[in-house]
Amino acid sequence: MDPNEKESSRDQKLFPLLASGRALRLFWAFLVLMRILAPGSALPASDHIEEQLYREIGGFAQTTLGEARSALPVADRAYLLFLSAVYGHNTRAREEAEALYRGLGQPAGEAFLGSLQILKARDLGEKGILRGWVYSFKRLSSVRTGIDLLDRTRKKYPDDLEVRIVRANTYLELPAPFGKFAEGFSDMKTLLQWLDAGKVEIPNEEPFFRDRAAIYYQAGRYFLKDGQSERATRFFSMSNEASPDSPFGRASRRRLRER
Repeated sequence: MDPNEKESSRDQKLFPLLASGRALRLFWAFLVLMRILAPGSALPASDHIEEQLYREIGGFAQTTLGEARSALPVADRAYLLFLSAVYGHNTRAREEAEALYRGLGQPAGEAFLGSLQILKARDLGEKGILRGWVYSFKRLSSVRTGIDLLDRTRKKYPDDLEVRIVRANTYLELPAPFGKFAEGFSDMKTLLQWLDAGKVEIPNEEPFFRDRAAIYYQAGRYFLKDGQSERATRFFSMSNEASPDSPFGRASRRRLRER
């Protein structure tokens, strides 16, 4: 084939891909990952209330694991390791949590593994420009793999409470170009409907924050991001009322002071 014809054929295949909405979204997501999911960055970035919440929960998880790790049931230990990984930026805790959730064999374990896979994108290190680009591609691949696992688990277990919670919380933190906000918001609305209808029982407060205070706080953040300020205020108030002394209750009061 003539070299010019070969180049033209290649361009005809390439440009439709670049022009497609999916390709542009993924490329933008890649650029966002370079900034937002860089090592050591918090999710979400530049939010002082979330930064304080991360410090509180990360510190609590680390302290509790140090004091009572061996006495904790496996499910509780796995969850505290998950909290330490997410809020404390603890890579070793993430790896330990992955090992435990693989062994639990529960629907929620699959969802936690998907969330932890996405977390890997934040924890990848980088040195130098070239390695930074390589790791950014790895981050994008890690996020896509985690999303696929979360979505498969949600489809497989649509009525599982923990699966819904994990996916909703995870998608709340994903950069917008991944296009998962609406699905996470839908999960959160379903959780709220279940609570209102008495379909599920969740305590107002629980030692490891698996409670209404946490759910209402995250619901408030969803409504806030969606531009529904009044509903956000309502759920921040409900979070504070459910457990005023928990990290989520305190974060809710800080949100309310900003309203």
